[in-house]
Amino acid sequence: LDRLGAGGMGTVFKARHKRMKRVVALKVLASKFANDETFVQRFQREVETIARLQHPNIVMAFDADVCAHGHFLVMEFVDGRDLDSWVARQGPLSVSAAVDCILQAAQGLEYVHAQGMMHRDIKPANLLRDHQGMVKVTDLGLARFTSARTDMTGITQAGGVVGTVDYMPPEQAIDATQIDHLADIYSLGATLHFLLTGQPPYPDKTLMGALLKHRDAPIPSLAQARTDVPAELDSVFRRMMAKMPADRIQSMTEVIKDLIRVKAGLGDTTGSSFVMSATLVSPQQNVDTKPNASMASSAQTVAGARPSPSPAACPKVILIEPSRTQAAIIRKYLSGVVAKCDDLFQHGNKEGHPRSPAPRPQS
Repeated sequence: LDRLGAGGMGTVFKARHKRMKRVVALKVLASKFANDETFVQRFQREVETIARLQHPNIVMAFDADVCAHGHFLVMEFVDGRDLDSWVARQGPLSVSAAVDCILQAAQGLEYVHAQGMMHRDIKPANLLRDHQGMVKVTDLGLARFTSARTDMTGITQAGGVVGTVDYMPPEQAIDATQIDHLADIYSLGATLHFLLTGQPPYPDKTLMGALLKHRDAPIPSLAQARTDVPAELDSVFRRMMAKMPADRIQSMTEVIKDLIRVKAGLGDTTGSSFVMSATLVSPQQNVDTKPNASMASSAQTVAGARPSPSPAACPKVILIEPSRTQAAIIRKYLSGVVAKCDDLFQHGNKEGHPRSPAPRPQS
């Protein structure tokens, strides 16, 4: 159906799976590598790696085989684009959006690490974001297991330096077979820098120059690059990108906890699939309690403002597909809304106006 992109090992197409009757992403090994045992084995390793992973923030594998056109892998199609392209088209993300993207990627990588694996090539181009804001980790061609040194070690060395230099921790440039999950934490921190500034932390025109900066240059400050970056986020970033692995945040679980605290400090407690809008509406305005036409058809107005004799305002809240946890938070919030509206209508009743009971939140 379309050509989505190409990399060092092959090309990815948008295709329709006839038997599954769904749109998929089809990755085909480049024909020039069809007879190269090293690259065929590396491609096969990606197939086996992605096949054993099932997580909302990891691109899912559906099928794999060999045909007249070569080796291919059928994967989940993400209707969006990678974060590298996203920033190239629209510029750096807001702080809230960048934190949300990195948080989702960290959740996917936490799962990968729990399986005894590491990615080794985390970068903006390997994080896909769909139009609903869901982020998925992709391209596990360089992934490896942390517990064993297998024959596949030689494969990773065949191309020289393993990974992408702009996002690579110092120890990975020395020996990619000796690194652990802490390398992914460093690379994810470097990706956060890109999302917020539009460039990697150590841009350089030469490969060697970039490698030396990762090893020797001071860790850049996000707070200096952008005035809207809170000190807490800058601290998390700097600990993710510590030069020495022992000085970094020690697990993706810790990264997730830190980012959740940052996210709460930003006043953003919603998930990527959840939208909550609270606005104060004057009683003199002609209020439309129906969802805006641009909202999803599933939106419901659970507490709508209506004309009141009081000059004070009632909140209008619109919710879209809340989860159970979010619903509990919403109910607590709306209980306060109802109490406020009751007070307003009681005040109106004292002035001789009929009182209407405020709507009660529904779970």
